[in-house]
Amino acid sequence: MELLGGHKDVDYFEPLLDLARTQPGGADVITLNYDLTIETAAATGGVAINRGIESWRPGENLDIDPVDGTLNLLKLHGSLDWRPSAPQHGSDPQLSPRGIEIVNPGIARDVPRPDLPWIVVGDREKLATDGPTLALNFAARSALLRTNHLAVIGYSFGDAHINAMIRDWLAADPARTMSVLDVRWPREKYYRPNLDFRSALIARYGRHNDSQGQPILPRVVPLEGLASERFADVLRARPEQAADPLASAVTARDGAAIQVKVTWHGPDLAEATLSMWPETSSRYQVTSSIILYEDLPAPSSDSANHGWAQDPWYQVWPTGVTKTVYVPADTVLPVELRIEGASIVGAQGWTIHIHNDIERDLEQLG
Repeated sequence: MELLGGHKDVDYFEPLLDLARTQPGGADVITLNYDLTIETAAATGGVAINRGIESWRPGENLDIDPVDGTLNLLKLHGSLDWRPSAPQHGSDPQLSPRGIEIVNPGIARDVPRPDLPWIVVGDREKLATDGPTLALNFAARSALLRTNHLAVIGYSFGDAHINAMIRDWLAADPARTMSVLDVRWPREKYYRPNLDFRSALIARYGRHNDSQGQPILPRVVPLEGLASERFADVLRARPEQAADPLASAVTARDGAAIQVKVTWHGPDLAEATLSMWPETSSRYQVTSSIILYEDLPAPSSDSANHGWAQDPWYQVWPTGVTKTVYVPADTVLPVELRIEGASIVGAQGWTIHIHNDIERDLEQLG
């Protein structure tokens, strides 16, 4: 209790408080945490807070109306300063409605009662708790209906009933979007949505192309970092179309080789590869690709194709960084240069067509 009740710096909540001050109708916050950190930040920042629980009575809806300058806080799994109200004197405990009382959280340390505080714990049956659980979840769904954008901070997507709420909200309206801040997102070439809900979000609503290969505007934006550093970023973030082009290349003659400078413009890549193929053939119909070299001298294509070489591989290829590779000077153009890798938004790839315009590119390289 002392660990959960203790506060350190709450200044990083200022972007949230500012949103409540300036956004029409204030700001709605849904949290699964028990601590009083947000309440402390709101009191420090002079922002009114409404948790709804103070006026709630068993058997009624928990209604929170949007009010300018107010932060509406829905604590779905309880709070350190809540406790179940005692059964009415002389009544059957089984038939006595259990409301919620607001208490000083310190009382939970001083009074040895098993129902202090009222919080929902465990990994299963989190909707089967006596008290305001269902009313709070209904209020959360109502709050979601008021917005077209949901910012998620620090949630691990481990609660099935919360995931179902998010799933239904997204599916009901194609204009609804999300930004999700996590300390670390996986870099996967192929997201497997059957593994976890977070991967399913990216696979379904992240950046991808339609059946014609045209990019579709994503609906989920993943961000990486700490809440203390990127709180404002996740509140502002909205889905954007991928950079166009995702990659660019400049070619030039370099002695006995063709130099190719490739710049990646998309999100940082992991496990990135470069490969080159004759443009006139499908890569699935040729026996081997054109070998790329990261250093000079590059041998002739005849001697190179008798050997075996691995395509250039980069553990990390940051956005905006240029990689230089070489191909034999007698390579027959045109060719296709393919960049592939894994990023925070899933698999990424781009094909660059290199034609017989090396002299023009040489001027650009200048």
